[in-house]
Amino acid sequence: MIALRGWALTLGASSGFGEAASLALARAGLNIFGVHLDRKATLGNVERIVGDITARNPKNAFPPGVFEFGISVFEAADRGKGYGRDATELLTSHLFDEHGAGRVQATTAVDNLAMRRVLESLGFVHEGTLRAFMPGPDGREDYTMYAVTREEWTRPRSASPA
Repeated sequence: MIALRGWALTLGASSGFGEAASLALARAGLNIFGVHLDRKATLGNVERIVGDITARNPKNAFPPGVFEFGISVFEAADRGKGYGRDATELLTSHLFDEHGAGRVQATTAVDNLAMRRVLESLGFVHEGTLRAFMPGPDGREDYTMYAVTREEWTRPRSASPA
């Protein structure tokens, strides 16, 4: 069995598939952040995954209390609907509230203006540009670093927690 480290966000964690997937990922070493969904309201999208978000806190790679996350919204038609913003807010709150994060950070391509707006709208601060950071189709691409500290993070931002 492959050992995994980090976080997995499971939407529909109480459904049969969501529960089974969460348990399998937990057995493989991931920490699970599960969200229960109202089956009747979401039945039309039950087999559709919009994207994913993961957080990591690798031992000996980051100082204690520093978490980094990555997020993808798979289809262009699903972008701009708030899914990424909501997932970012939920995961960031979870890291501060449940895992003692002192800092949560993310990087994104310099030209990914939508993600940059999401991060800034949630209080993440632009800290700088990582030059020639990520391999891309036309050579290495610049990325930009954003972060928010525990002291800077306040909630609610978009809605009250459930």
